[in-house]
Amino acid sequence: MKPSRSLLLLALLLPILPCTCVRAQTVPSEMVYPDTLRAPDDSLGIYFSTSQEEIRLNLNEPSSWGTDAQPGRRLEVRTLHDTLSVAPVNTFYNQNLEIPVVGRTDTFLYRLRFNGTPQPHPAAYRTAHRGATTFQVPEVFELANVILYLSALSDSTGNHPPRGSAYTDAVTAHFAPFRRHALVRLLDKHAASDAAGFDLCYGFRENSYGFAFDEWDRLTAVPYHLPVSADFSSGLAPYTMMTFVDLLYLVQDFAQQSGFRQFYRDHAGDYAEQIEQQQRLMPVGQMWEWMEREFPERMDHYGIVFSPLIGGSHSTQRFDKDETDGPYSFHESIMFVNGPAAVLTSAYDTTTQEALQSGIVFTEIDHNYVNPMTAKYRDEVTANMGSLADWNGRAGSGYYDSPEATFNEYLTHALFCLYVQETYPEEVADLVIDERVALMIRRDFSRFPAFNQALLTQFAKGKRSQPLSESYPEIVALLDTD
Repeated sequence: MKPSRSLLLLALLLPILPCTCVRAQTVPSEMVYPDTLRAPDDSLGIYFSTSQEEIRLNLNEPSSWGTDAQPGRRLEVRTLHDTLSVAPVNTFYNQNLEIPVVGRTDTFLYRLRFNGTPQPHPAAYRTAHRGATTFQVPEVFELANVILYLSALSDSTGNHPPRGSAYTDAVTAHFAPFRRHALVRLLDKHAASDAAGFDLCYGFRENSYGFAFDEWDRLTAVPYHLPVSADFSSGLAPYTMMTFVDLLYLVQDFAQQSGFRQFYRDHAGDYAEQIEQQQRLMPVGQMWEWMEREFPERMDHYGIVFSPLIGGSHSTQRFDKDETDGPYSFHESIMFVNGPAAVLTSAYDTTTQEALQSGIVFTEIDHNYVNPMTAKYRDEVTANMGSLADWNGRAGSGYYDSPEATFNEYLTHALFCLYVQETYPEEVADLVIDERVALMIRRDFSRFPAFNQALLTQFAKGKRSQPLSESYPEIVALLDTD
């Protein structure tokens, strides 16, 4: 019996058809091929289009061959009588195809596997964004923040923005009737069972960045920005299985029932005004240049994604391809931060406001440079730090639970103080550094004041003769500072 060409074609077309399952716009992670192959010698061949080679397998010996699900790749299953050619149809998620095979001694179910892989940025995107800094309040990202704002997660994570602004009042007035929506109640239930809730908050919010509304108002995946993965080495954005994509059907329903898209259009002027303010307060290009003078890592694009509804939970995620991928190599960092309202309503002058607001993104940007360097000195960091609890008062609670992650947090904030010291007038720098030290103490990094002062003294601009990356052993040695 020959494999059915029409059924295979249908499978390949599935991703472009609307879907209303919980994992919308995806196909099942495991499917059974609806026909049977014949293998009278109990063997089959697996042909990889990437290597132009065939691997011969004995069906009596368990195996599961596969490849990464990159666009354009194919796998072929070949028996003495039949050939089945398969392409990945759901490239971001793991995909298994179970293939019935009638052999000489038995009937087998052979698993063909495609590994879910991040997709490369399109060429037009790379061209438009290389060397650029962008600021935006994306529509679906704001939808996620509206939903979180309505839920108990907003309170349980302490992530409410300052109340009483015209925008938060408008959000409350428009969306309050939808607090009993099934999605909001589901998030409330999770918040009640997990006092922190940061795993769900981050997983839901950051993964929303990987979606956009299409011309039919359907939430559609943007493959090169979905899904966000956890960066356990830095302690950022812990992973949860209940991310935005897992709740997509409920999100779609909330958007339609609440009239969110019209609300977003009505407030386009508010978003544009805040984008202009954020650009003025966050000179990202200047910070970017400073970091790449001091460290060898190179980035192609920094994106500042923010919402007026974020209080203080910030994170950063990288979307990039490995250098070995040649033309697909593109290194992008997206920073999820709060809006400018809090600092703009302060009594500080404009220069101080800029220095304070810059700290939000600087301490996200520099993880891209600090983390790879620290990884090279992991053993030295561990040895010099000694007792982790002396440096991190919350160690063991899932809060930067390794010497490496704790050191990265110390150094990223200390480098911000060094940058401020070199960039702003002395009275502004002193104020901002004092506030940063107080913040780190509140976060239970009790030895930060001494570490920070040692770094500012030993590596002041006039004292260093080489990039900071070349002085990393001396920086790690500061962990011995009393």
